[in-house]
Amino acid sequence: MRLLADENFHGDILRGLLRIEPKLDIVRVQDTDYHQAADPVVLEWAAKEGRILLTHDVHTMTKHAYDRIRAGLPMPGVIEVREDLPIGQAIKEILIIVLASSPEELANRITYIPLWRFLAASCASVCEGVAAALELRARPSGCVTSPTSQSCGLGRGAARRRPPGCRRWRPSSGAARRRCCRSAAPGGCPPPLGSPPRCPAPAAPG
Repeated sequence: MRLLADENFHGDILRGLLRIEPKLDIVRVQDTDYHQAADPVVLEWAAKEGRILLTHDVHTMTKHAYDRIRAGLPMPGVIEVREDLPIGQAIKEILIIVLASSPEELANRITYIPLWRFLAASCASVCEGVAAALELRARPSGCVTSPTSQSCGLGRGAARRRPPGCRRWRPSSGAARRRCCRSAAPGGCPPPLGSPPRCPAPAAPG
């Protein structure tokens, strides 16, 4: 496994990794010609060298890594380690990832340490997908709202005021629609004239 340590990466973690696994191939950015280079340049060099990047930079480095993935550019992988994590725990979890994975398994992904953050993010993504699939199955034909939300389909000529009973009122992605949050009064938002029927509540299982 070939690794590249970002300039901000904790030296004690690197020394601990090499003390336990002396055969690890780790290069520090500051020891290359790319010292103080911009994040996209570092990621480009890591991709050419086939090195997985170790970093504490959760804000900019991970953003540029995701940009490369979206653009279809090679990205060997990034391991993002929370900076305030105890050194011993960081060493242990990095070794778990590096020794138990192949370079192909880490390519085009960002792995977060502590590992519970990565697992929580993965589970949340799966749960959102399952919930969306179940919601679509429960949505009758012709409905524009979901069984779990109250939506008001205000057209361009409708009043731009909060409907009665809605304590929170925010635009949805489409600008022509508005959504009444679940905090609405019983019955939800009154639909505008000519709007499609409201989705009924899903029937109780069996």
